[in-house]
Amino acid sequence: MARIQTVFKNFLNNFLDPSGKDLLSLPEKIKKDLSISLAEDEEIVISMKTDRAIYRAGLSKDSNSFYKSFAILTTKRLILAKDSTSLKIFREFQLNQVNSLLYEEIAGKPTIHLDNVNSKYVLSMPPGSFDEAKKFFDLLNTALEPEKSGKNFCSKCGNKIQSNSVYCSNCGTKI
Repeated sequence: MARIQTVFKNFLNNFLDPSGKDLLSLPEKIKKDLSISLAEDEEIVISMKTDRAIYRAGLSKDSNSFYKSFAILTTKRLILAKDSTSLKIFREFQLNQVNSLLYEEIAGKPTIHLDNVNSKYVLSMPPGSFDEAKKFFDLLNTALEPEKSGKNFCSKCGNKIQSNSVYCSNCGTKI
């Protein structure tokens, strides 16, 4: 019974106060492993620990969830890696493949939605990490700006739209 109370207390403390954790830093071993796999002109912009990263391929209803992972933004790509003693990448894609990006708060958790060419991702951040998640989102959005130039994107939802569209096919906003 005491063990259950301790587990519950730790869970509740983490839920209510995630502040003692540095959610924007990679462990040194993962950072070192990652630096080896970066291109010469590629740098780490920011990383953030996630509670859960959900990957859904194309039109499939199946999805994969990866708990306690890292979202790592570089100058060229977004990398989703497992939280382990060494770098274990489970998904990565180039920034120019992102079709839409959305930040929202769901049940007290900051959440980032990404759609790319072939799949959808949901990054569920730790409860209470609003400042860190917003910083990560803003840097991700800024990194995507050069990718958006010359393309048409909805100003409300960020979805890619046809150049001759009058309304966004995703949210219905008038262009």
